[in-house]
Amino acid sequence: MRRLNPLLIPLLLLFLAAPLWAQTTGIATFGGLKNLEFVNNYYNGGTGSMGSGPASKNLHLEFTANAQAIVSGAKGGSGNFINNPGGYPVMFFQSGTIAAQLRGATAEVAVATREVAGSRSG
Repeated sequence: MRRLNPLLIPLLLLFLAAPLWAQTTGIATFGGLKNLEFVNNYYNGGTGSMGSGPASKNLHLEFTANAQAIVSGAKGGSGNFINNPGGYPVMFFQSGTIAAQLRGATAEVAVATREVAGSRSG
């Protein structure tokens, strides 16, 4: 019978414990925000620009002042899109710097964006 290499035991324990450190504490779906509402401090214990919120869980997540939520036209909003995850509103930026910052936590947040042709006004 082969014996297990003693060096593999710590690696095995680390591998099994990794999912505990990588758990998600919340998801920003933008579902509580109204059509064309600025996100503001909605996910940081505050409200959106139209008074929505605060979110059910404070994610300590701050967005720049130009971050807005938009609801699909199929759900009564002004958004011209379909197949958004969960049918929730989506976040967009009309202009300026795009940023999100996670406060008081040990994780990082990345916001991926892309410009959609014809999405800019003016």
